[in-house]
Amino acid sequence: MSSFMVGHEVFISQMKDQIRIFQKQNRPIMTYFLSISEQSILQSMVPKNICLVFDGGYDQAQRKIACFIPEGYEGFSDCVCLHATYNSKFKTLTHSDLLGCLMHSGIERSVIGDLIVQKEDLYIFCKEKISKYIIDNCKQIGKCTVHFEECLDYIITENNKKEIHIMCSSLRLDSVVA
Repeated sequence: MSSFMVGHEVFISQMKDQIRIFQKQNRPIMTYFLSISEQSILQSMVPKNICLVFDGGYDQAQRKIACFIPEGYEGFSDCVCLHATYNSKFKTLTHSDLLGCLMHSGIERSVIGDLIVQKEDLYIFCKEKISKYIIDNCKQIGKCTVHFEECLDYIITENNKKEIHIMCSSLRLDSVVA
């Protein structure tokens, strides 16, 4: 077992089971949302004769659903985009505010994909089975009132990544972190 797979033994076992089920039944199988490391582990595990597609709802998604699909099958993903707007006059919401609201509602992280906060727009990429629950129960984040709706024509424009340059005495991890 390679070093990047250490600590992922349960995940590897679950994915081996999913691969076996797909090979026996030859029907579409979708996983929950996977992190980047889980995606790369799964890609290295899947035999070449199995069609594996990842979908996170948009091109630059980090958390994605893995879909095992038979040849010629279309409509493979159950990823849904929910959208809400809020008034940022008194409070600006952050990614952690949105994630905290969802976790406080009792939703597991595995059914939630990327969360995007752009100015006054909130986007949640999630599994279809949990979308109605979020729409019905996620009415307030912080002190801001929100109303989520399923969104089909979303445009993710802002890249929230910021490049920083630092100077450190060595490349040792403790030095970089400090």
